[in-house]
Amino acid sequence: MSTETAVRIAAKLYEIRDIRKKLMGDKWPADFAEFSGYVRSGMQKFACDELDAAKRIVEELQVRFLDSGGDQMGILAAAVEMMEPSVEGKP
Repeated sequence: MSTETAVRIAAKLYEIRDIRKKLMGDKWPADFAEFSGYVRSGMQKFACDELDAAKRIVEELQVRFLDSGGDQMGILAAAVEMMEPSVEGKP
């Protein structure tokens, strides 16, 4: 993967996290707690880091369910927040 591609993917992941936080508002802490639990379980199950666990969970959601994308967004947002917590007071 080129550096440019990696930077673009990282930017999209941060954007997903920021949008999720804005959408959830005051419910973000509870939303994060729920989805970070899934990411932690995936990390244990697959013996991998947050991003790899999130990727595998999202792929599994796509195969098994007709998810509207909300759960996928929650998983990805939680993984980003776990890897690099956002600064309070900012999206």
